[in-house]
Amino acid sequence: MAGNQSLSIVMSNRLANPEHSIDLNGITEPDYIEADDEHVEVGAMARHRDIETSSVLAEELPVLPASAEQISGPVVHNRGTLGRSVGEANPAGNYPCVLVAMDGALELSSVDGTRTVDAADCFVV
Repeated sequence: MAGNQSLSIVMSNRLANPEHSIDLNGITEPDYIEADDEHVEVGAMARHRDIETSSVLAEELPVLPASAEQISGPVVHNRGTLGRSVGEANPAGNYPCVLVAMDGALELSSVDGTRTVDAADCFVV
């Protein structure tokens, strides 16, 4: 878990009781926002607040900060991450819709390697 907001709600409603959880907050490599002449990249651990206030995104892809601004309240803004929101594919999370609309792509990694998948192939729209 990174931000933990979704899991906390599910657990408080007694819909889940995981035996174990893993805290991802110490993993800093995927916490970045970068842009070059051709691409904008946002790491999975980028917080909603960082996306909302990013000067890079405000200039290059303003729909992303505008979307982040609409996500929940201060606690979720400060702790929630793009990766969790996209991984959950909750339409209320805003990012899946934006990624599909902007012809975005997701870089997916596992022990078998890394691959890039078009956002439109990951979400039902």
